[in-house]
Amino acid sequence: VSPTTCMATLNTMRAVLKDARMREQAGAIRATLRQLHRDVELVVERVDKLSTHFNQARADLDGISIAAERAGKRAARLDNFDFEELSPNDPTPILGAQAAE
Repeated sequence: VSPTTCMATLNTMRAVLKDARMREQAGAIRATLRQLHRDVELVVERVDKLSTHFNQARADLDGISIAAERAGKRAARLDNFDFEELSPNDPTPILGAQAAE
């Protein structure tokens, strides 16, 4: 066998082996990409759920804030109310007494 033929055969074998290794690696890369895609989809799904929870928490905080403001205004009105203006002898209408009559 001539050296040229031997080198051509060796180069061909090297190219075939290199091609086989690349195919194996391509398959592993594809499998990893599928897993990565699934992981990204899970992250997107969880971000959407977390966003929903944050929106609900924001709405709850807004509701609590409104209720606290109302309670504060009512407390301020009661604080400004002068209880000494009422004398114990003044007849004050009681809803229960009117309903009984």
